[in-house]
Amino acid sequence: GFKNEIPFDLSLTKNDPPAQPELAAFPLTNKRHFSSSWYSLYRWIEYSIINDSVYCFPCRHFTAHMISPGEVKGNIPFIDYGLKCWKEPRKKFTSHSHNKRHIICMERWNDYMLIRNNNKKSISHSLNVARVQDITENRKHIMFLLKATLFLAKQGLAFRGHNETDNSNNKGNFIQLLEMFADESLAVKLKSRYGHYTSPEYQNDLIHIIASCTRKNILSKISSIGVYTILVDETKDISKKEQLSFVLRFVDSDYNVHESAIGCYHMKKSDAESLSHEIIKIISENKLDINKCIAQCYDGANVMSGSYSGVQKRIQAIVPHSLYVHCYAHRLNLCLIHTLSSLSIITNFFNFKKKKKLDVIHLERLVDTRWSYWYNSLKKINLRYTEIREVLNILQNDSDEKSRILSTGLLKEISSFNFILILCTMEKILEVIHCASCELQNSSLLLPVAINLIKCTKKNLLLMRSDDVWITIEKLAHDKAVKNGIEEPSSELRPQRIKHFNKNLNEYHVTTTAGQTNPSIKIELLYTVIDRFTIEMDNRFSEETCEILMISEIFNPSSEDYFNSKSTKLQNFINHYKYFQFNYISIISEFSTAKSLIERTNMQKPDIHFILKTLSELPSAFTETLKILTILLTLPVTTATNERFFSSLKRVKSFLRSTTGDDRLSDLMVINVEGEYASHVNLEEAVDMFANIKNRRYPLIL
Repeated sequence: GFKNEIPFDLSLTKNDPPAQPELAAFPLTNKRHFSSSWYSLYRWIEYSIINDSVYCFPCRHFTAHMISPGEVKGNIPFIDYGLKCWKEPRKKFTSHSHNKRHIICMERWNDYMLIRNNNKKSISHSLNVARVQDITENRKHIMFLLKATLFLAKQGLAFRGHNETDNSNNKGNFIQLLEMFADESLAVKLKSRYGHYTSPEYQNDLIHIIASCTRKNILSKISSIGVYTILVDETKDISKKEQLSFVLRFVDSDYNVHESAIGCYHMKKSDAESLSHEIIKIISENKLDINKCIAQCYDGANVMSGSYSGVQKRIQAIVPHSLYVHCYAHRLNLCLIHTLSSLSIITNFFNFKKKKKLDVIHLERLVDTRWSYWYNSLKKINLRYTEIREVLNILQNDSDEKSRILSTGLLKEISSFNFILILCTMEKILEVIHCASCELQNSSLLLPVAINLIKCTKKNLLLMRSDDVWITIEKLAHDKAVKNGIEEPSSELRPQRIKHFNKNLNEYHVTTTAGQTNPSIKIELLYTVIDRFTIEMDNRFSEETCEILMISEIFNPSSEDYFNSKSTKLQNFINHYKYFQFNYISIISEFSTAKSLIERTNMQKPDIHFILKTLSELPSAFTETLKILTILLTLPVTTATNERFFSSLKRVKSFLRSTTGDDRLSDLMVINVEGEYASHVNLEEAVDMFANIKNRRYPLIL
């Protein structure tokens, strides 16, 4: 090769870094060698291993085309050939550093590197800023869609329109809501051909994400012990599909009772096997421990309550301690239905009311499964009895023959004293039962309280079985009859004459009344209804004596089992729920301390709520006792929450929305029914979920 040929182990272009190899031992020339320490002293140095020579990086790549005195073009040191004399090389390096040409080349190199580094940084920064802005705008768009979805779902409103094309005047609630409230940047995205994410498929994604976050918020409320109860019921929706509603009852960390819906599920088959499999599947999908399902609550249908192959028995085969509770409200309803349906005087009265309705007054719908409507209807008729008769009198002169005939017949039926007497009697009876029914629908009601409520209802009904109550009812009927000019048959009610008792009986309490009453109506109506109803209650609420449910006596100051660690009720409870591994030694100590602590509060009759509040202030001292109370609070009473869920289902899946898909319907129902939890959904987290469930056209995550 040429004498001054540049070795190939040096930098090839000005974009390459200076060649500065680190060797364990550099080649010797006259017992001297190159030192890598010179790199830090003279950063322009390049070392060629091939030639064992030093070159100048800036002078090679940023040549100033200047010839110093004594130099020959094409044979310039540090450029065309390297320095390889290692005797006092630093003097030569320093001399070269002061060379005018070298100084100019160094300035050019420094300027080049500064511009190059700034450009790299500027381009990278600009790209990063642009990407962040793009992602921010995309996330803002998705968050706006989520807010619109949340609003419509919470309010139970429809999303889609009949015609969603650009030429449509009404594209449906979802798109119309977006267009009305979108800012300029969002409006541009909505008008774009792609990436507006408003199609039905994307709506389903948005709805599902919010529903999933809502369920997550619900499940996060369950206390650390993690126990829960399942409440399940079925109904047919507007499209005749069998829908199963699934509700969880649980206690949070502050010992507040919650009943929250998880969703509704289309059941193609309604046999016990299919239902139990679906329930287990729902529990698994929501990542709940099935062993912590302490109870199950259904209605009394054989498929649910069957003791051999019903749903409750199949669940107990997996979780033996999962107690079955027949819905208390349903049982109370059955008691009344069976009582009234067996009495002809009552069935005739209510059948008349069901067949002949008035268009001029709003009466409650009379159906066997909703007997509370009967009380409301009776109350309205009793309250507006005079006005109803006046309207019927007017309708007797109506031009329509059918209206005249109907109003005449109705007026004749309700204008008898017998009708008024039955009306007043049934209103009094149903009033007592209605109070119990309303209280049983309270989702936070405790099972011990429900048991006492049933006992009190029975007691109050038995107290009505007296002549004093009957005289009061007759007096009300008499006053209403007189006010409306209705004659009373002498066989039904006679004027009462003042009775004079033997003076020798003055010191005694007389429990029977004197004078003529109506023994036939009194016995057939008042006494018989009360007697049969209380018998029905005894039959249908007999399991309330179950020892497991009687654990509440441990927290009843009037009971001999009050904080009694030796109570058989406590032993049965611990044995039944042995999965939770109660520490009996700790229970003995805690019960003794708890009893003393409650007594020091000077509370005369502390109820279970007061006891819970007092002990929960010292959770580490009463671990086992609070565990018992948590299970007790979680035990179910009714499926009223499921019934309320079905009421919402009728509003959400209406006639115009009868083709709503099963998954979409379940998600919409959760958001609608559990609106409070849905309102606290983390929208940033929801956007991340939207980005991750499938590949999106636009980036949403950095």
